Parts: sequence; structure tokens; C-alpha cells
Amino acid sequence: LTPHPQLPVQGTRYQDRWAHTEYICGFFSSTPYSAYDPETYTGHWKQLTVRTSSRGQAMAIAYFHPQKLSSEEVAGLKASLVCHFMEGPGKASGVTSLYFVEEGQR
Repeated sequence: LTPHPQLPVQGTRYQDRWAHTEYICGFFSSTPYSAYDPETYTGHWKQLTVRTSSRGQAMAIAYFHPQKLSSEEVAGLKASLVCHFMEGPGKASGVTSLYFVEEGQR
């Protein structure tokens, strides 16, 4: 997965948001799950939203389509996501709030 900014915003807050996004996408790429394709309805990672505050806080929301994964597999993925950001390489990202949203077809 490659981060893709939706708005061409400039400045420090934009650069910070981009850094957070790169850490998170690094985690996505380390999993066996691919990006979601809305044309074929395949893949898992649907969207990533990163919001930053003027106080330097960062919130990340990862949207994931479980497809046919068991609840145990999804729970394992959530646990590895938490570990990545609490103890692993994602800790340096500075993400202060992390949300995982399971989202199926609309």
C-alpha cells in the first residue's frame, strides 16, 4: 500500500500526518492482507484516515474488510496492530489514538 494524500495541503501538520501514514502503511504491508479493490470486492484494507491536532496528537482509523476471516484471525490482527504501535516500530509514529473498523460491502 502506498499513502496517497487526498488534499494538497502544505506545512508542518501535513508533513506530520504524512509521517504517521507511512508508519501505518508500513504495518499494512507487513501483513498478508492486500488492499481492498471495490471493483472485484477482493482484498482487506479499505481506507486509512489520519487526523492531527494543533497539540501534536494523531488519531488513525484503519478500515478493514474481514472477507471470510474468522473472528480469531481478526482478533489476532488487532492484537498485532496494537503491539506494532505500543511496542514495535509504529511507536515512533506518535499516534495517540488508534481505531480499527471492520467494514463489509455496502
